[in-house]
Amino acid sequence: MDGLSEIVPIKELPRENGKVALFTATGGTLLDGTAPARFEFSPVPVMTAEAVGAPALGLLRLNGEEIPPAQMGRFAGGRLAANFQIRDLDGPGAQASLDAAARDIHDRFAAGPDPTLPPGAPGLFTDPGGAATAVPGLAQRLTVNAAADPAAGGALWRVRDGLQASAPGPVGNADLLLGMHEALGALRPSSLAGMSPVPRSAATLAADLSSWAASGRIEAERVLGGATAQSATFEAMRQQDGVDSDREMETLLALERAYASNAKVLQAVDEMLQTMLRLT
Repeated sequence: MDGLSEIVPIKELPRENGKVALFTATGGTLLDGTAPARFEFSPVPVMTAEAVGAPALGLLRLNGEEIPPAQMGRFAGGRLAANFQIRDLDGPGAQASLDAAARDIHDRFAAGPDPTLPPGAPGLFTDPGGAATAVPGLAQRLTVNAAADPAAGGALWRVRDGLQASAPGPVGNADLLLGMHEALGALRPSSLAGMSPVPRSAATLAADLSSWAASGRIEAERVLGGATAQSATFEAMRQQDGVDSDREMETLLALERAYASNAKVLQAVDEMLQTMLRLT
């Protein structure tokens, strides 16, 4: 029963003839009669950034009926609902924030700072090979433009002289590099979920994103700490109201040792009395 409660918090109610009924903490019926509730789920072999949320990854089924994400609160408090919360809400939310940060970096290095690029051409970062799209997963797909990537047959000097430059320019020419530096420091409106649209530089955006992640972690640890303390309190109350088998066993062993000691004392007294009677 304890293992089941970790998955779905349950309430147990007595029924006639020693039977029990099981309900979720929010009142959903799990067992009240002879046929228990049947949970089903068909997992997908691979989860990608593009396939997020319930429609693409499937829904939990209860007795053959799909449970919409809005109704997963019926099983809140256990691992089952928590896993769906991560899959359908927390994970996609974090993905959207990372994608927004990646899009910001992509747009800062678009055609603006590089005079060799025609309008609409991909800049220093591509998705992949072209301009960024709105498809989820940009943070994972974003790559350096092949023209400036030696591993892809490009040349690093194009970062200095332009992605479509035909030949290396003067080594001391830092105009494009300074333009990229200015692009990083430029204030641009942010589209990160949960953050204000106040214009930010790239450094400020990265700091705010890191702070947002840290705040979420701290809040999760706070909730976990509260739940752990509550669980410990309930366990202490249960032990006070119920029977602690370990403590009862210790008491039983102590009584057994005391009985054995008293038996030896009585035996010694009996032997002394018998000896005195023989001497009189």
